Amino acid sequence: MILHDAERDTISNAKSGFRPLAQHWRALLLAAPFVYGTFFITANVAIPGIWQHAFLKNLLLKPCALRTATGIPCPSCGATRATVLASKGRWLQSLRLNPVGVFLVVGGGLLALWCTACAISGRDLGLSKTASSVLRNITPRRVLLLVVLLWLYTIVANFKR
Repeated sequence: MILHDAERDTISNAKSGFRPLAQHWRALLLAAPFVYGTFFITANVAIPGIWQHAFLKNLLLKPCALRTATGIPCPSCGATRATVLASKGRWLQSLRLNPVGVFLVVGGGLLALWCTACAISGRDLGLSKTASSVLRNITPRRVLLLVVLLWLYTIVANFKR
């Protein structure tokens, strides 16, 4: 039996369970490691460089308004420093400061690898199904609960110091 290219693609798609990606999606997914690399370089080079210059630090890294006014840290207090620490492999220090840093470094890295694998293979590899499931399950109540839990963690972690 002679199969044409379209029939062969249909059969291979049915066997793998993953649908093929259009060329524009493949190109977009290949951008993920570059975006992540830029994030990683910024966390390791630019931000520590800014901390060393008083003028740039005062201009670009403003202190938290809530913490300045009340002494209570906001949910994102320490997230920048935590991200820098996590990107340097100092996981425990990052977690103590703010768990967002570890999430951004590890989650971003895994997502960049997944996007790259999808782009190179030319297949979806479950990315769109996972993304739609995550987006479908994000509700205002869950986001609020996550922010409150993060805020409580940040308050408790900062009072122990």
